[in-house]
Amino acid sequence: MRFIDGGPALPDTLLRARDEGRVVFFCGAGVSRARAGLADFFGLAESVIRELGALADSDAAKVLQKAKQIGKELDVTGLISADRVFSLLERDFDRSDIQAAVAKSLTPAADVNRSAHEILLRLARTPSGKTQLVTTNFDRLFEADDVEIQLFQPPRLPQPSRYDDLDGIVYLHGRVDTDCKQEEGNGFVLSSSDFGHAYLSDGWATEFFREIVRKYVVVFVGYSADDPPVHYLLEGLRRNPDSLNGIYAFQSDESAELTARWQHKGVIPIAYSDAEEHHALWETLGLWAIRADDPQKWRESILDLAMAGPKELKPHQRGQIAHIVSTYDGAEAFAESVPPAEWLCVLDPSCRYEPPGHLIYVTPDSARIDPFIRYGLDSDEIPQRSGGDSFNRKREVPTDAWDAFTISELDQQDLSPNNLPAVRGNFAVNVAELPARLLCFARWIANVANQPAAVWWAVRQESLHPSYRGAIEWRLSRIHEDEVIDVEIQRVWNYLLEAWNDPPRDADQDWFELEQAIKRNGWSINSSRRFVKLSEPYLKVGPALMSRPVPPAAEDGNGIIDFVSIEAECPVPPIDSDIPVEWLAQTVRGLRYCLEAATRLCEEVNDHQRHRISPIERDLSPKISDYGRTRDLSGCVIAFASLYERLVAADPQRAREEFAAWPSDECTAFARLRFWASGKPEIATPDAFAQVVLGLTDNVFWGSHHQRDLLITLAKRWTAIAAKIRIDIETRILSGPSRYEGEDEDSYREHVAWSVLDRLQWLKTHGCEFSFDAESEIASRKPDAPNWKPQCAERAAESRETRSGSVATNTEHSALVREPISSILSKARELSGRSDTDNFRENNPFAGLCSKHSRRAYLALAKAARRHAYPPWAWTTFLNCDSRENDRPAFSAVVATRLCRATDEVLSELLYLTACWLQKVSKAIRCFLVTSTCYCGSPVRSVLDRLDHRATIKRFADCCNCWANYSVLKS
Repeated sequence: MRFIDGGPALPDTLLRARDEGRVVFFCGAGVSRARAGLADFFGLAESVIRELGALADSDAAKVLQKAKQIGKELDVTGLISADRVFSLLERDFDRSDIQAAVAKSLTPAADVNRSAHEILLRLARTPSGKTQLVTTNFDRLFEADDVEIQLFQPPRLPQPSRYDDLDGIVYLHGRVDTDCKQEEGNGFVLSSSDFGHAYLSDGWATEFFREIVRKYVVVFVGYSADDPPVHYLLEGLRRNPDSLNGIYAFQSDESAELTARWQHKGVIPIAYSDAEEHHALWETLGLWAIRADDPQKWRESILDLAMAGPKELKPHQRGQIAHIVSTYDGAEAFAESVPPAEWLCVLDPSCRYEPPGHLIYVTPDSARIDPFIRYGLDSDEIPQRSGGDSFNRKREVPTDAWDAFTISELDQQDLSPNNLPAVRGNFAVNVAELPARLLCFARWIANVANQPAAVWWAVRQESLHPSYRGAIEWRLSRIHEDEVIDVEIQRVWNYLLEAWNDPPRDADQDWFELEQAIKRNGWSINSSRRFVKLSEPYLKVGPALMSRPVPPAAEDGNGIIDFVSIEAECPVPPIDSDIPVEWLAQTVRGLRYCLEAATRLCEEVNDHQRHRISPIERDLSPKISDYGRTRDLSGCVIAFASLYERLVAADPQRAREEFAAWPSDECTAFARLRFWASGKPEIATPDAFAQVVLGLTDNVFWGSHHQRDLLITLAKRWTAIAAKIRIDIETRILSGPSRYEGEDEDSYREHVAWSVLDRLQWLKTHGCEFSFDAESEIASRKPDAPNWKPQCAERAAESRETRSGSVATNTEHSALVREPISSILSKARELSGRSDTDNFRENNPFAGLCSKHSRRAYLALAKAARRHAYPPWAWTTFLNCDSRENDRPAFSAVVATRLCRATDEVLSELLYLTACWLQKVSKAIRCFLVTSTCYCGSPVRSVLDRLDHRATIKRFADCCNCWANYSVLKS
């Protein structure tokens, strides 16, 4: 966690350890140098040399100078340690004089700034009031007017193994007296020999540090990795790596090399920028001290910020919330404060790493939003930026990304038997309870369930723990009268909870297991029941295909339902199931219940698959996909019809009983099945069939997806229907469909004419006789549908299922060969386009004319050009024709001349095409008629010059390598 933007990141484990009173702060020279202005170890050595009057060529002075020089030249510190300087001084001066000089150098200013020391004292104070601070400094700046703090120095040191013994300030390397004239106690640990006694031969400092490390987390402040105290403190522990866990050090440089030095010593470095006199460190420690003074008050202040929502905060502030909710107490406080539901996008890494996208996909120029900018944490790995088409690429969530909903190591420490699954009993069949911290989120989510962001997040989850589902359900059932919850939000929650409460299914695996069971044991009542059970429909709720990358705000114009997909999942039973005859009726009956439930569910959630049911009478066109016949409600209808046909053949009486039980007021699946099944002589008489047809609603009778089955069934039974009843059907056909909502009169007349003409013509073609003159009726209605042709009716009974295939080009052009030159282009335009009878055929007669009768095609273009008309579609077809490469040079020169008589505006439209064509014929034209080429070159070049000259030419050159053309034009 960071206290300031760009500051050092403090591990959660360290923050928690300090809160629990398990941290000992080791303070070095950097603490006294920061704001009090005292010297570090090398500065102290330099001051002592000056105080003692050591000569410039003395060994100590030379070594000190060399140490500084090496540090600057190699940018490597620690090659010569300061304790070596003091060892050399002991050769020339009495130890007491050296110690006195050191004491004098530690004299602080009268107005010394002790704020750095006060910050560390506050941090070192445990919740129980103990002070746990060790310093290797000699000054007394940690001591203030607070005489209550115990002071320790060698040889009397506390014993950390005892619970209450470490309570005070420990001067591990000695302390100056109150007058700063000499040392106290056993003196200062200065020289190499002093360090040797403390850490090696006598080892009292090593033993003390070992006891601390064994029991506490250690934090070094004010040291570098090469300082003598650090070297000696850690060297004794190198042989026992286990004891090095939980040692941290603030490192005043973020370079990898310096952090590696700490890591080599078994210490976890906390790097920060040393700019502005280590501002980042002391600002962070100061804010940490405020938190340490009153953790609850600090937590409340951060949670107050959270009430504004995550996008209003900076990444490090969102990181502070992440730190808070990582503990039970913090998560509970978070839940109690009830911050906005949008915080779910911070707690869930999949939301933070959601790819950028549009807020409103139907608006091409709508703003693109990057969720990581809104919700990312300061500790998150920054995702790779990508632009252009890759903007919406899926982002991988880093494996170590923080996730509030994952059971953490801290959660695992407080697990109880109720949090674990069991072999038998309650937790053998029910999901084990969640850790207490995660249950806090359940209460919070329940309290913000009325916010759009909560629903937006929830629909992205495959499911939630029963504790979460129960909390949400309980809260929604107890909305008070004064509370407002959007109707759409309530509806989505109802469907979502229903979908979650339904056990997850694996249709392929379930059908496979049933098939294997039937192979082993044969069909039985159990097999039939399982067969039906697997065919039951269920809800599927998830994000909409074009859902937005961030949740909608309450004031957004788009409702939450626009970003949620609520569908009816309809499992399709296998059509090839070899159900024995004795079990067929029972199984079909059970599937009928499933189909009824599926149609009701589709109607309830407005699932459009109910309007896309494939024809029962299969269209054998090879271009029609089987997709719709094997999936969703359509697949269920086809499978049911297949099994019902088997029942009709095996037991007509049971089939008629089943038919009689079908709902007659249903307008989708069973409406189709009723008129299809009643068309079978075994099920219904001709007149009974006719009554079924007459009873169909307009939506079914005239529906395009029902049309194939209805027409084919009508044609089969038409002649057997009594004449009087047949007239009723004729009357209904002639009446036409009802008017669409908002359809104007002219559109409605044409709509009716097309519908009636298609059906009359198709039924007439398939042998149906009418009580009226069909030809006269068709002729009388054709003026209302001028584009209708009898060929159009050939497609009336075609399936409306998805088709796939390549579009072939039909270049048949015989009609243009007989057409006058002046009307060739208009006639070609009239005959072009998709075929009325085959959507996979594109008619382009002018392309055929350009290929086989190039001169006639050019004459048509020239005729239009004399009227200053240069239709781009016609010139494109002509110049792109492969036969242009075989044209005679004289003909090509004539074409070029005609093109160059065009205006600049016309040429600008045909510029790219003309350049590419000239690339193919330029040499032939030049050799044949130079004057014509120059005549051609001038206007084309002027257009090129006018359209940004070089940039335009270069663009063409890159595409079609036509630089040579321009050189010809310029000649």
